[in-house]
Amino acid sequence: MRQSYLKLISFICAFQVLAASAQPMVPSCQQELSASCIANLHNYPLFDTEYKLAANYIPILPLRALVHADVYKEKKTAHLERYFYIKDLQGKFSKPYETLILDIEVRAKGLLGREVIAKGKLNEFDVEYLNTMSFSLPRNAQMKVSAKLDKIKILDLIIKSDGKLMKNEVSGSFLGKDVLYNTIWRETEGMLADIKYTLHTEGVDKEPHRFTAITRGKIGSTDINGQGKLVKANYYEFTENYGPVQIKSYLTIKN
Repeated sequence: MRQSYLKLISFICAFQVLAASAQPMVPSCQQELSASCIANLHNYPLFDTEYKLAANYIPILPLRALVHADVYKEKKTAHLERYFYIKDLQGKFSKPYETLILDIEVRAKGLLGREVIAKGKLNEFDVEYLNTMSFSLPRNAQMKVSAKLDKIKILDLIIKSDGKLMKNEVSGSFLGKDVLYNTIWRETEGMLADIKYTLHTEGVDKEPHRFTAITRGKIGSTDINGQGKLVKANYYEFTENYGPVQIKSYLTIKN
């Protein structure tokens, strides 16, 4: 159980940001990685509310499925598609306003470590995520996580995991704002980009041919919830809700 926990934390940390804009980026941001450039991203429609920020930050359910599929242990590859919708004036979801397509690969790193790499497109922009993980006895790990959107570094985290206590300490920055929270087994609490953040996760993921998972929590005053399941061998589907934003995700395990 503790080993599965560490693997889950590794994947969660590997992808703890999904961010972009449906509009063209600020021209200067295509060429420089300045603090003012990152600050400009907060004015984009996908980041101007707490629920939009959270929707672009946590793909928790697909990450649990990656662990269930043994992608980490067996160094498999995977393909993830996420489609973002928002309610119209009639309260319905129409066409997605944002699409994220990622190819995921896990590689060996040193004697016991792992490197998780995800590359792809969010709308027309290049995205890249990198997580390097090193182990220390008895059940500890340290991870360094970074992410870039169109060459702009938008995520920089250090994660310290204690497998014996089932505890994960996360510190760093997201879009230039502070990230500081703890995950203890199923419960997460702290600050995400200077906003109060809580999340509960649970599910059935110990059986090779059965998988279900749910989430519920808050980002600021906005409710978060989601559910996912194994539909058939090597294929998972998920629905997540962040206020008026809904995300449909589809995960395929390749080998």
